[in-house]
Amino acid sequence: VGFYCCKKGESYDPENKLTANLDGNTFSYSISGLDPVTEYTFKAYATNAGGTGEASSEFKTKTIAPVVETKAAEGIQTTSATLSGIVTKVGGHELQEVGFMYGTDNSTLASVLKATTADSFSQTLTTAKSNTKYYYKAYAKNEDKTGEGEILNFTTLPTLDVLSVTAITGTSATLNCSLKSDNGDATITSVGFYYCESAEAFPKDPITVSLLDDRTFSISITGLTAVTEYKVKAVATNAGGTSTTDEFTFTTAPTVATVKASPDARQAVLNGTFVGNDATTVGFMWGTSENSL
Repeated sequence: VGFYCCKKGESYDPENKLTANLDGNTFSYSISGLDPVTEYTFKAYATNAGGTGEASSEFKTKTIAPVVETKAAEGIQTTSATLSGIVTKVGGHELQEVGFMYGTDNSTLASVLKATTADSFSQTLTTAKSNTKYYYKAYAKNEDKTGEGEILNFTTLPTLDVLSVTAITGTSATLNCSLKSDNGDATITSVGFYYCESAEAFPKDPITVSLLDDRTFSISITGLTAVTEYKVKAVATNAGGTSTTDEFTFTTAPTVATVKASPDARQAVLNGTFVGNDATTVGFMWGTSENSL
């Protein structure tokens, strides 16, 4: 006993018998790999010593949900990322809608970002919060059902406040920066600074420092050359990547090399020299003790 089966309008393949097990007077066979929303014809047969009996009928397969793959996010920035998906099986009807479900909690992806309907689709999320972990999955709808892909995640980059340089001397300066208050709570893995003379290229790796509880970070750098322009930028890194500030330039102060006085009874001539040739004002601070200067 068994069956022959083919799409409606096609011919049975006599070599493709679906042999079934006989259970009393009944027999059945489970077929897989059929196309959705498709008409098929089938013929049952039973053979004994006297010959073979046959009976034919037909059926139509039902719609299935589209099969969708969620792809890794690309172009991740502080408030945006591009999401992509691919429909590998439409499910029997034309696609009606594709897009993404997303949110900051992987158990409730309540927000929807629609994309242009196609087998391969993408859309850029532009309303994300900086330094925040998002979960998302691709979806596709046909006439009857919705298919959903695997849940993936991405983390937006942190946003940095304006970089500043303070306590500038001829050989040292303090670099300061902070994270903006509108950042989310994703983990910041490192912060730091690049610096070098303006005519040179930044080094490959930044100098890393500690991020304080108030979300600020700084470093005092020494060994600078007097009356020289330097450039600096701050960086902050999380799971999504690294953000940098715009470059900031500053010029070190002249360095006073010698100071001496030529006194007499009621007056003194004060003398000084400095390293560099770009000083705009020069002069002296004086008093009766170092603390009064």
